[in-house]
Amino acid sequence: MSTKEEQIEKEVKVNKNNITKTIIDRFVEEIDMTNNNYKLNELIDLLKSSYKSVKKKKDVTKKNPSAYNLFIKEAMTKLKEDDPELKNKELLTKAAKLWQEEKNKK
Repeated sequence: MSTKEEQIEKEVKVNKNNITKTIIDRFVEEIDMTNNNYKLNELIDLLKSSYKSVKKKKDVTKKNPSAYNLFIKEAMTKLKEDDPELKNKELLTKAAKLWQEEKNKK
């Protein structure tokens, strides 16, 4: 990514309200205004590259699961093995109660 693109990303936080404007702005920046002989496919390619540069997914690191998440996952697995007829809502309710009991012990 060029420094100009990095600067634009820092200036404008892209969200669903301004994404079209951001794509068009990036497209306009990529067009050589002195060249009046663009072919349709060339313009389409420029627009696609503008879109891709704006829509590029950021590298997001997942945070580690909390103690609660780990406990609930394990408890629901055990409860499901003990009583496979229970619905997920009931399983989660029981697991949450077990978490409260475990939390109160500490």
